[in-house]
Amino acid sequence: DVIVGNEAGNARHDFKGKLSFTWPSDGTGKPINGSDTDGVLFPYGFGLTYGDKTEFTKLSEDPGIQNIGTSFTGELILRGDAAAPFGLYLGDSSNLNTPVTALKGASLGGAVKVSGTDYKAQEDARVITWLGNGQGSASIRTRRAVDLSEYGNLNDMALNIEWRIDQATPMMMSMGCGDGCGANLDISDIVEAQPKGQWSEISIPLSCFANSGMKFDSVNTVMQLTTDKKASLAVHAATIGQKNNESSCPG
Repeated sequence: DVIVGNEAGNARHDFKGKLSFTWPSDGTGKPINGSDTDGVLFPYGFGLTYGDKTEFTKLSEDPGIQNIGTSFTGELILRGDAAAPFGLYLGDSSNLNTPVTALKGASLGGAVKVSGTDYKAQEDARVITWLGNGQGSASIRTRRAVDLSEYGNLNDMALNIEWRIDQATPMMMSMGCGDGCGANLDISDIVEAQPKGQWSEISIPLSCFANSGMKFDSVNTVMQLTTDKKASLAVHAATIGQKNNESSCPG
């Protein structure tokens, strides 16, 4: 009845709907803080009536998203910070997805926290501390799933991490590809074997995750560390790159 008029061609009802959110101009998923900022196609509250005389030019169909398979450099963590398009998130029983937008941060329930530390330069690494008051996680993820299957031959690649274990504990490492999709690896033996208080490197073949159910054509979590015990470690860098002769599955 809103679209089709009556026998005389007059509108039966006028439009009353208004946008309850800001409609973006691309599909990048970047937060929009105001209606007059970049990335806005239609602002919050926008809506037309039959009395409006607004005309639009042809709208772009370009989603503004690069194919990460061809643009991805393999970097997940660079100088202690998540590399674009990924972000660092903390989680516990209160909230599983608390974004860390500054050098320091904590999960909503206080199970895990992060802070900066020096390694090769000032504050070029992140210290992740689990307080032992419930399960906590630190993850590198993206708002929108990305396809990493085009990055290269994943059978020849590994998750490489440069870190420092200060306090070891049983720990799980996960990757995720959506609800009910992903892989969990018990890396307790790897964590325990690292020299405490010293920087070291580990390399876990991506095939270990694939064999446990991970699908790399729709990745939203590329790395997650979880424990419910007290633990502390610092991370300087993490990449997806060629695996070396020492790469092996945990366990």
